[in-house]
Amino acid sequence: MTVYKFRGKRFDDGQYVYGDLIQGDNGVYIKRWEDGLEVEVDNDTIAQYTGEHDVNGAEIYEGDVLEFDYNGEHYEYEVKYRAFAVAKDGCYLTASQFKTRAIK
Repeated sequence: MTVYKFRGKRFDDGQYVYGDLIQGDNGVYIKRWEDGLEVEVDNDTIAQYTGEHDVNGAEIYEGDVLEFDYNGEHYEYEVKYRAFAVAKDGCYLTASQFKTRAIK
C-alpha cells in the first residue's frame, strides 16, 4: 500500500509538521494525522515521503540529502523523487544504507 505523507515547516516555530497536504486559497496546510489539526506551513519546505527509511530508521523525504562513505570518499545526494538506489562503481546501495539530513 502506498502511503502519501507530507511534511512542512510551521511558520510560528519552524518545526516540521507531518500528515496530509492541503492547498487552499489562503495558504498551504498540513493536516496532522494524530489530531486532525490543520497547520499552515511554508510552501518552500513541503516535501513528500518516499516510502523509504535510512540506516537509522528515519523516514526519507524528497529534498533530504543522502550521505554515505564508499572507498574512502564521502558522497551526498539530494533526493529528487523517491530513493531507491544509487550506483557507484558497479555497486548498488539501497536507501537503508544511507544516513539522511533535511536541507529544507
